Amino acid sequence: MKRFLVALAVGLFVGACGGVMTGDEPSAEATPLGQTEQAYRCGFCGDNYCCPGVETSATCPADCGAPICGDGVCNTNTGENSTNCSADCGPAIVCGDGVCNGSETRYNCVADCANVPYCGDLICSPGESNLACPGDCPCVLGERCW
Repeated sequence: MKRFLVALAVGLFVGACGGVMTGDEPSAEATPLGQTEQAYRCGFCGDNYCCPGVETSATCPADCGAPICGDGVCNTNTGENSTNCSADCGPAIVCGDGVCNGSETRYNCVADCANVPYCGDLICSPGESNLACPGDCPCVLGERCW
């Protein structure tokens, strides 16, 4: 009778806990989590779990590893920038490199942007129209004007 009660207790306990682990179950960190579960799972920096979308190598190196160039995050707080880590921070914007990009304009970088068409240069360039830039693209009699 004692064996029966022990077996019954074990059976009820295993049944109540969802069965026996087989090793085929996905690990907790591999299982996608809902927003509430994610917030609970993230815990804190130093819990050995790099919380996606919350922690990065820059904000929590204890969980996510030391920030390195090439990790996909521009870690400006550790000194990464466009010049020393273009893989993470994008290409360096340098006035005089022959490319009008980033925050460069014809006003702050003539060397790169002098020949870039703009509304107001009195040239009707591709992409400009009478509606968008009438000073460069005046409406001529007989043409369709927008």
